[in-house]
Amino acid sequence: MELTNHFLIAMPSRGHSIFSGSVVYITDHKVQTGAVGVVINKVISRTLDDVFRNLDIFKYEDEWKNNHLYWGGPVGANKGYFLHKTDDKDSNYRLISDKDFLKKSPNKDQNFFMSMGYSQWAPLQLEIEVRQNFWIVVGSEPSLIFNTDPTIRYQEALKIAGINNLSKLYYHNDIIGIT
Repeated sequence: MELTNHFLIAMPSRGHSIFSGSVVYITDHKVQTGAVGVVINKVISRTLDDVFRNLDIFKYEDEWKNNHLYWGGPVGANKGYFLHKTDDKDSNYRLISDKDFLKKSPNKDQNFFMSMGYSQWAPLQLEIEVRQNFWIVVGSEPSLIFNTDPTIRYQEALKIAGINNLSKLYYHNDIIGIT
């Protein structure tokens, strides 16, 4: 099971989990080392401008000030991470925490996503969670990350999975199916 460049959509059964209602983009997945990803739909601040008022982050690209800041996951939640496009054939986007990234790489045409923290799974942990129906796995659509209102990303991710209505999910003997 290869999950790099896929979305994980938390099942409603996740209930009170910190991932309840989450859509996670998986940036790296290997059976031997586990998985790394970032939650793409949990806004923690209205805009980056609200957070970085005292930091001249916008000298790099003024348009970024209107971007949202996200809760990316519980790992390193006190540190900022940038999701950026790579030239790597195995991964479309990578997470980095190097603030010099802003000086070197981005330009006004590049998509910009910043989170506080990220998500990580131990070897085989994510495979077990998928088999236990904690997640729906679908191929990623970059437009969902960069061009879709974060308040509807969960519903839009479900549409990618072919689910237009949560009531179409049913539970039977702990097996989740789609009608």
